[in-house]
Amino acid sequence: MQTDLVNAPGIGNGEEWSFLNGAWTDGPDGELIPPESGGEPNFAVLHSREYSDVDMTCRFKFRWTNGGARLLFRVLDSMRYYALDFPWSAMCWMWPTNLLTDR
Repeated sequence: MQTDLVNAPGIGNGEEWSFLNGAWTDGPDGELIPPESGGEPNFAVLHSREYSDVDMTCRFKFRWTNGGARLLFRVLDSMRYYALDFPWSAMCWMWPTNLLTDR
């Protein structure tokens, strides 16, 4: 499904990103696709853009019956960030939660 991707970030060659458990790729319709990692968490952090205020639209396509998505905000380092979690279970959709880490 094609969407308005004028300002959407792409993975490209990956030089502007940091990845956990393997590099992500660009999908045919502009989506960001994590690697197959056997259920391990995958993270992709874009370093080349900073936002002071943002309106964001996201769509998630889950490939497993359990898991979720996490959007990271104000990432200072691996221990200090805000996260918005979208957990998913085959039994039901669970409510998004907000997480603050500051250690």
